[in-house]
Amino acid sequence: MARLKYETYGVSDKPLWMLKLQCAIMQEFGGYDIDPERINDVFDFAKKEVHKLQDTRDIIRSVVTVETSEWQGDISVEFLRNGRMVQKYYMAL
Repeated sequence: MARLKYETYGVSDKPLWMLKLQCAIMQEFGGYDIDPERINDVFDFAKKEVHKLQDTRDIIRSVVTVETSEWQGDISVEFLRNGRMVQKYYMAL
């Protein structure tokens, strides 16, 4: 079992949409051990949350995309804001 962890890059003052997104993901998947295979569930949930934030106009000026990345067999979910990675979620043992 693993825990969901995240890292934030290059953002000293997080915008409100990022805080809402982070809170939603951690409420859904954080705080307890989960199967590392559920990283795809995190990806699907994150995409839905980004679309929800775009629909409610919380994300207006930024183009936010969600992608997955694999490195040495570990898969992570990455958030890109205007093409630059700002946050990454991964499973930590």
